[in-house]
This record gives sequence, C-alpha cells and structure tokens, in this order.
Amino acid sequence: MKRATAALLAALTVIGGCSKTEPPSINGHWRAERVQVQSLVIPIGPELVINDHEIQVPATNLRLPVDHVERHGNNVTVQFAVGLGWTFFVESATRMYIDVPLVGKVAYTRVAAPSNAGQPAPVQQALQLTKPASGATPQGPAVEGSSATPQAPQATPHGPRVPASVAQGADAAAERVPTASPDVLARAAEAAQRNDFDTALRELDAALANKTVTAAQAAGDHRLAPLRNDIRYQALIARNP
Repeated sequence: MKRATAALLAALTVIGGCSKTEPPSINGHWRAERVQVQSLVIPIGPELVINDHEIQVPATNLRLPVDHVERHGNNVTVQFAVGLGWTFFVESATRMYIDVPLVGKVAYTRVAAPSNAGQPAPVQQALQLTKPASGATPQGPAVEGSSATPQAPQATPHGPRVPASVAQGADAAAERVPTASPDVLARAAEAAQRNDFDTALRELDAALANKTVTAAQAAGDHRLAPLRNDIRYQALIARNP
C-alpha cells in the first residue's frame, strides 16, 4: 500500500511539472478590436508593437521606452521610465485586453507583423536607385561612331579677358592702319613675342608718351597681337587716340 501511494505521488509530481505553463508574453504586433456603427468600422484603440525595450504606436511613430516588465499570473504590467505603468490582461496567446478609465475594456488580437516593416516604400527605393551620386554629371546617350572627347576649357593667357567689343575694335584698327616702322616698336614687339608682357607694355607706353608711335600704328602692328587680350594694352590704346 505504501509503495502504491508513493508511486501515485511521484506520478502526480511529474504531471504537475509537465503541465506548468510559461509566463504570458505580450511581445508582438497587436490590433485593437473594432466596432461597427452602421457602415463605419471604428477601431477602439491604436495598434501596438511591443518588445522588451519599448511600446510603439505605428500610426503616430510614438515610442514609449520600457523600464521593466512585471508578471502576476496572466497580468503583465509594463513599467515605463517615467514612472507610469500599463497592465495588460492576457486571455490567451493571441488575445488580451486593457482596462481604460471611462472607456472600459479594449480587447487586442495578435496579428502578423507586416512583411515590409522597416523597409522604404517601392517608390523611395526606385528614387534611391536612380538618384545620381553627389557631384556626378548626368551623361547623355552615346553617339554611334563618335570618338570625340570633351575638351577642357582653354585658359586665357596673360591677364584678364577684355570685352569682345574692345578686342574687335583693336582688330578693325589693325586692318585699317599701316604698320609702323620696325625700329620704333622693335623692343616692344620683341618682348611681346617672347611673352614678356610687362616689358612690352612698358616700351609701348614710352613710345606712345614720346609720340614716336601712334595708338593706331601700335594697334596695326601684328607683332603686338599677343598683347591684345591684356587689359593694360587696351587701356594704352584707349588713352592715346
């Protein structure tokens, strides 16, 4: 008799240990029950996404940091960092409710999390794929048979560019006026040909000041052509009509 009683107690202990249930978990995506008013279906509460660290309200991007979780039977109380708590009454693995003042019980049902949660929308993905890198220049379609390469802009030699109208006036004067005597502008022309513009302009300035050469003769001397894009040369020609 004693042996039978001991065996029965051992069996009951094993059964009791196997039937022990895990504490309820509220982690997951929950949707509030809805009520229908005529043709209008209204959710009683917001959807909730719950994990060990926070409670999210996807519709508002609200995130409530969780300090810790307390479990008492089927009641799960979430304590927030601000000192407030929120108790969920768990009825099953897929159903729970909260008791809201002046409203009463609001039931929630566990639902599957959206498969595209946390991913950008398809349109945003397309924009990200097609958006050129910062600083990149859009390339046009290639022309078949064309081997031309983009040419770098040509730098203006020796001094700033002058207005096109001034340069055109100097060219016209060069066509109309005969060239001055070579010995008068020799030193200025020689310096201009070796790109020593400072010396060339100094010699030209002295010649114009001494009246040994006129502005028209200087403008007509093709050896001084390298000076025509220099603003100082244009000023000398304009100052000595």
